[in-house]
Amino acid sequence: MGEPLNATGLQDGQDNQPDNTCVICLDQPRNCVLLYCGHVCCCFRCYQALPQPRCPICRQAIIRVATLYHA
Repeated sequence: MGEPLNATGLQDGQDNQPDNTCVICLDQPRNCVLLYCGHVCCCFRCYQALPQPRCPICRQAIIRVATLYHA
């Protein structure tokens, strides 16, 4: 049987991904906002690689993308 899960739903010893990690590559920070749905879910590189211009979260058409600059 597998290891028990902790409060975050991960097995003890597993690394937690930061909250701002791209949902596609799970490597880069989320650095763009998809408009007009407003989701901030991926990095710009993964946005550019999407096969169709649709949000990976809600599937709404992406009309425009704005880059986020964290200060």
